Amino acid sequence: MKFPYEPREGQMELMDFIRENEGYLLVNAPTGFGKTPAVLYPLLEKGEQVIWAVRTGNETDRPIEELKKIGGAFGFSLRGKRDMCLLAKDYGSMDSDEVQFLCTKKKKECPYYKNLMDEDVFDLTYKPLLYSEILNIAKERKICPYYLQFQLIDLAQVLSLSYNYILNKSLIWILRKRFNLKETTLVVDEAHNLQRMVMNLNHDEITSGSVERAMSEISEFSGHRAKEIWEFLNDLRMRFSTYTRKREINVDIIDFVDIGIISDLKRYGTMVRSRKLKKGKRPASSLAHIARFFDESLDMMDEGVFFILRREKKRIVLERWDARASEIFSEIWKLFGNVIFMSGTLKPFDAFMDIAGIEDAHKFDFSGFYNLSKIRVEIRDEMSTRGDTLPSNMAKKYVKDIAKFAENNFNIAVFSASYRVQNSLIKNGIIPSLENLGREVFVEEEGMPGDVGRGILEDFKKASPKGVLLGTASGRFAEGADFPGESLVGIYLVGIPFERMTLKTKLFLDYYKKVYGNRGRYYGYVIPALRTASQALGRALRSREDRGYFILGDKRYRFPRYFNLLPGYIRNAYLSSFESLKGNGKF
Repeated sequence: MKFPYEPREGQMELMDFIRENEGYLLVNAPTGFGKTPAVLYPLLEKGEQVIWAVRTGNETDRPIEELKKIGGAFGFSLRGKRDMCLLAKDYGSMDSDEVQFLCTKKKKECPYYKNLMDEDVFDLTYKPLLYSEILNIAKERKICPYYLQFQLIDLAQVLSLSYNYILNKSLIWILRKRFNLKETTLVVDEAHNLQRMVMNLNHDEITSGSVERAMSEISEFSGHRAKEIWEFLNDLRMRFSTYTRKREINVDIIDFVDIGIISDLKRYGTMVRSRKLKKGKRPASSLAHIARFFDESLDMMDEGVFFILRREKKRIVLERWDARASEIFSEIWKLFGNVIFMSGTLKPFDAFMDIAGIEDAHKFDFSGFYNLSKIRVEIRDEMSTRGDTLPSNMAKKYVKDIAKFAENNFNIAVFSASYRVQNSLIKNGIIPSLENLGREVFVEEEGMPGDVGRGILEDFKKASPKGVLLGTASGRFAEGADFPGESLVGIYLVGIPFERMTLKTKLFLDYYKKVYGNRGRYYGYVIPALRTASQALGRALRSREDRGYFILGDKRYRFPRYFNLLPGYIRNAYLSSFESLKGNGKF
């Protein structure tokens, strides 16, 4: 086992930091530093069993790719049933709950599961495995790839998985059965996402449409109890249909549910799903979804969990949303022997520790990675996206300034504070203004499928130096996307990506004020926005040799409470005077 690279600046110090400290460790180092191998290697040296948690399933392969290069240990990337169930491929697109139902019903007769019981998997542990490799091996051997993973867990030193397995109570038991967590180090990668992830974890919603579909399902059954369920659903539909307000309201979930009917909703939902399975159809059921929504909601009637009723065009939505963070996190971290939190935007440390529910931690902070002579930063004093709408005259100012920026001969990304702002730029002619300069424009659209996004990303890189990427600071391209070398040099931030001041945002901030006092708005509103902006800025720089030209298109970036939360290389480059970079606006 050996460190597979010539160590970069700061990596040796980080490895020593990991070797010498235990408990809670905070690692703040920029994109391109090489945090993953520099944290993983010393943990393997110490013989630690490691669970590596990442934001999404698509990111689980990264630490295993580094493990392959380091050698000396077995590990793999774990994926859920939705990705790994071979039977599910016969039923079309299904969500995780539907695949779980399929597995429960078909497991005893599943040929892949039966074959796995007779399979010796020890021969698979001679090298680390990506999830796709496990899937391909299982297909070749005609065994269940999902349960194959759990036979391999017992033999693994490194397990890479999504946050859900750590944050979800119904999933973490899988780890507790097979790992001695008190002797395990948990690495929380891109830990700045925790606050957002826990909000999404317990999120769910039912709609007027799902209620109508549930009524259609229960109509297939006869009997007194089925009639009572239909009446309950009809009452719920009537309550939804009489909601005519355009604004959102905070409601009490008790007003919408008959507690005594939930078990029957589940029972009939299960019957609907079973009937569909017998017909070879996807086991979807609105009855089952409504039952699960109310059942889980009644278990979450705590301060910090909100229920919002709103109108969306022709449908009504009842949404459950969880604002809690430190209360959930503090109980999870106690399960592990050590926890390492790492990110390029973990600071300010005190704020992160408060939200993560930890009182004390060892801290590693590296900010000297970039060559400031290759970085140029400007702030636009005359522009701002502040307000509920972006006036046409302000949008036209942005369009003109972005077009001037695009005269530089390199790929640029324009990350807007929101889709609302981006749409205003498009409405006011940003695309033809750029195309008239001979630029090829690529646009991120809200809710676009992942494969479409990947195609746009690759096409943008190939278009260098004539590409312009239009996206949002909180979108798929502004965080996590990799732009090596000259594939992205210039970044223009249009505004500060604050959350819109919706009812949800107000409830969230009110709750944070109760929990954190005067720091509540700062923790819940200001820091997340500047972290989002910082993540977007980090896309342009992957190494010390990279150059970056950044325009912060909002006068508020000058305000100390915002400016001080920007990455060190942005602040230092802005405050430094580089005469060689001044002149005609070229870079």
